[in-house]
Amino acid sequence: VMNQQREIIYQRRRKVILGTDLNKEVFDVLGVTINDWLYAFEEEGFLEELSKKLLFKLLISVKADDLRGLSREELFDKIYDAAKVVYEKREKIITSEKVRYIEKMIMLGVIDANWKDYLFNMDQLREGINWRAYGQRDPLVEYQHEAFAMFSELIKIMDEEIIERLFKTHAIEEKLTKQVFKVEKERFIHEEYSALSQPPKVETDRPIEGLPASEESSYERKGEKIGRNAPCPCGSGKKYKKCCGK
Repeated sequence: VMNQQREIIYQRRRKVILGTDLNKEVFDVLGVTINDWLYAFEEEGFLEELSKKLLFKLLISVKADDLRGLSREELFDKIYDAAKVVYEKREKIITSEKVRYIEKMIMLGVIDANWKDYLFNMDQLREGINWRAYGQRDPLVEYQHEAFAMFSELIKIMDEEIIERLFKTHAIEEKLTKQVFKVEKERFIHEEYSALSQPPKVETDRPIEGLPASEESSYERKGEKIGRNAPCPCGSGKKYKKCCGK
């Protein structure tokens, strides 16, 4: 069981590493993922949930009312075409070379991370599968059934995570690319004042309450000047520089 599953994952991984153009692979995964989302087509509230999923996963805004009355096949075509248009539009902005690099890195990262988690879960399954014999069940048959179900779920999780991360990463890259080439006129919030210049002087004949005295004002000392090595007048017995003159 594990050898068969391992070969499938490694084959997919080799395809990503050796592939020069993963665009077709991305759209194949997109189609499989959308089909999985349409599995609950007949359930109540499906269109509302689908609309939320498209916004959260693909950052595509489609109202549920715009999807009403469509068959399952029409829904697939509408969503797939809309996603493909968005993806190709962002590719033109980001550049194809960068998009191909992003595709490869995301695909490899998702496959490796989920495969490691899956191997751990399979170890847990093997350790406890023999207990099924106490329930009059064949541990080997039980292991094969559960391993198949877990592997199917693994592929589904991988596909959905790849698509979600690709669309979100492309949206961020598109925003950054536009900001780099965006030219805007800069201006100060207060155009009459610059942090590099002196603050404006206040024309007044008397001090304003709450403002420091101007540089032209002089300081008048009250009392005799105390030397730094003289005894502190507070009576502590210490020198002025060691006490109140710090």
